[in-house]
Amino acid sequence: MANQFEELGQDLIPKYKWDELFNSPQRLQSFLQENGTQPVGSTTNVYSSNDVFNEYGGAFTILGNELRSPGFISGQTGWRLKSGGNFEANSGIFRGALEANSLDIPDKTTADSFHVATDGDVWWGATLIGSAVGKVEKDGKATFTDIVATGTINAQAGYLSEGVEIGTTNAILCESAGLNVGVAGHIRGGQTDYNVGNGFFLGYSSSSYKLSIGDAYNCLKWDGKELTLLGANDSAFVVSSNVRNFNDTEQTTTNQSYTKIKEILIREKITAFKLYWQQKVSAGGHQIHVRMYKNGTGIGTEAISNASGYVDVNYDYTTTFENGDLLQMYAYSDDAGCTVYVHNMRMKYDRTITAINGVTLTTPLATGQAIATENQDP
Repeated sequence: MANQFEELGQDLIPKYKWDELFNSPQRLQSFLQENGTQPVGSTTNVYSSNDVFNEYGGAFTILGNELRSPGFISGQTGWRLKSGGNFEANSGIFRGALEANSLDIPDKTTADSFHVATDGDVWWGATLIGSAVGKVEKDGKATFTDIVATGTINAQAGYLSEGVEIGTTNAILCESAGLNVGVAGHIRGGQTDYNVGNGFFLGYSSSSYKLSIGDAYNCLKWDGKELTLLGANDSAFVVSSNVRNFNDTEQTTTNQSYTKIKEILIREKITAFKLYWQQKVSAGGHQIHVRMYKNGTGIGTEAISNASGYVDVNYDYTTTFENGDLLQMYAYSDDAGCTVYVHNMRMKYDRTITAINGVTLTTPLATGQAIATENQDP
């Protein structure tokens, strides 16, 4: 067939604009009839004119009130545009916005399908939202069978339902009346395991259920067999000759004003102790001064000497030290070029139990337990 569209002349193009022809099958049919392109004797109103339209997008077929691509089979191949506005095709690329009243993939009847409703509900795995395995409703409520989050989950409210496990199987299990740590879980804060660190631990450790609250010196412990309470009893500290804590490292200074040269971090309350240390000066006859401080404030009397060999110093202190306080040694030399030496700093005391659970003992019980300290010399 000759290219009849070209034979019609350019004067017909303005009269029959291409967009109008494509959007109105009736107008396209009239155009073809007027210009002799309708097959003679046709009873189906089928038009296939590659020659006429091959320069304007390829051939298509008019069947009733539909436009179809050649070889169109519904649900399989080709495309179809119905006069009612429905369009069927395999795929498409939209370079602008796409607005739809609803979305059903692959359709409304397939069980394992995806849907977006007009009101904003989204669900999948079922034809109806009520039986969907996963859904997000328009009010923000979401339902899923499983969630794997690789980032942070920030929940502002809610609760963990019965049957939820935290961590791994046999770890912490949420039950209707509380939490079950199983044989692999625990609840802790500060402590890294049973009676390790300062804080608390409640859970399964080393083949039994255990509890520890506090630290190594003030704590409540259940080791699976015995209950132990430390630090709850009234105790008293008395000066003695028994060394309980020490910091023997030699330290020096050449300064001519008080300079901190030794320090001990006290980790629990203590009310009385004897402090022993040794001091000397690099050149005999030159005077040196050594004094103890608590958190940067001087306590007790300074020790003055001028011997080039180590001399013993003993002072009794009744100053109360709390957990976290610092016992510090400061020193200086009167003369430039002289060095102050100190070492063997030792705390001596005995700790006695004067009452147990509020009951005063007639005779205090002696104990050799030492308070916890940390040496942290400058």
